[in-house]
Amino acid sequence: MTPTARSSATSRDHEHFGRIAGLMTSSRRAVLEALAECGPMTAAQIADCWKDRDPSLRPLVVQALPSMVSQSLWKLDNLDLVRAVDKVVAITALGRQHLGEEGGHDGTSG
Repeated sequence: MTPTARSSATSRDHEHFGRIAGLMTSSRRAVLEALAECGPMTAAQIADCWKDRDPSLRPLVVQALPSMVSQSLWKLDNLDLVRAVDKVVAITALGRQHLGEEGGHDGTSG
C-alpha cells in the first residue's frame, strides 16, 4: 500500500470511528463492554453481566436494564458493532476495535 493510500485509509477509519463515537451512549458502551468481557450471550444475559460488572447500580436502573439493553442492541447492530444469531449476540471485530480506539476495554478476558 502506498503512503497516500495508507493515509487515505487511516483518514476513513478515523472518520468512521468519529461517527460511531458520536452515537455511542454510556448504555451502548456498557453493552459492548459486557459482551467483550462476558462473551456471546442473550439480551437477558447481557443485562445480568452488566449488573454483575457494576454492583453500584441503583435498584430502578437494575429494573430498567433489560429495556436499556434491547434499546442499545439494535443501534449497535446497525453500526456493525454486534451481531446476533438465534438470539445470541456477540461483539464483532469492529466492536472490539472501537472499544480499543476509544481507550476502553480491549475485548480480552482476564
